Amino acid sequence: MGVSHKNLSRWYLQTGQNLDAGISIGQAMQSAGGAPAEDVTVMAQQLQAGLSVDEVFKNAPSWLPQADRFLISAAGTSGRIPDALKKLSERHKLAAENISRTIFATLYPLGVLHFGALLFPILDLVEFSESGSMQFHPEDYLRNVLVFLLPLWAILGTIIFLSRRRSPIIFHLMRTLPGLRGYSKSKSLADFSFALESFLYAGAPMAESWFASGMVSGDPNVQNASLQITNQIKTGQPPGNYLTQYKVFPDEFVTLYRTGEQTGRLDANLLLLNRQYQEKADKSLSVASTWYPKLIFLIIAIYAGIKMMAFYSQYLGGILKMLE
Repeated sequence: MGVSHKNLSRWYLQTGQNLDAGISIGQAMQSAGGAPAEDVTVMAQQLQAGLSVDEVFKNAPSWLPQADRFLISAAGTSGRIPDALKKLSERHKLAAENISRTIFATLYPLGVLHFGALLFPILDLVEFSESGSMQFHPEDYLRNVLVFLLPLWAILGTIIFLSRRRSPIIFHLMRTLPGLRGYSKSKSLADFSFALESFLYAGAPMAESWFASGMVSGDPNVQNASLQITNQIKTGQPPGNYLTQYKVFPDEFVTLYRTGEQTGRLDANLLLLNRQYQEKADKSLSVASTWYPKLIFLIIAIYAGIKMMAFYSQYLGGILKMLE
């Protein structure tokens, strides 16, 4: 059973607030709402039985994202679980807001598409008899409507399914579309920067932090680069030495990361990178949500004009036959 970003955000936030109030982590988890009660109870019982936070969360139910488990486990070791939970709450809240904005942006073009699907078959199936009267065939109308709507619904259902499964297919699809391509790149780097700062703040080792942050990004290119850099970190070299080898990290990312690494302000620079790339992602999404509906509406308007011209041409032809 999956748990939405909104509910995960609520559960993390309330659990962190309960911990700040002095409640044990098991009770804090159970007192918070948003997560499946049965699973949370089992996890709380495991903690009460003496298992460590690391053991419990690394083997948590599948609705808890793997990257979240790593962060909570690292925070448990360093004693910063409340802060880690608040960061996770913030990240999932932002993810929920982005999903809501995306859904809202698609409602208008989808409404226009459905309106067109219901209207255009009417014009196609109206026939003029020799007497000049119009004849309509409802069974053909229904068939033509479903010929358009069923594939559309199947495509939408597939996209929703793949999105919930976080399939890389969605990522590659977004990279092919203007506007969404920029959003995808910026959002991946924003998520990566946020996650890396969170892991390092929680006390996770640098290699683990890079690996887990790559997973959080959702970008296969960032994930591949993070995996290779993780292996290089294990040799004792700082990540900044290798960033220029990977095109997935832009110049401004490399510059700020290296500066933070050298000055001891890496956490602050990562948060700055997160804000910068999140702003770029929001701007790209805003542009896409503005122009894609307009493009769809324009295409439908042109198609409607052509259909109306054909309809009136047929209508006038019927009248001329009556006058002969």
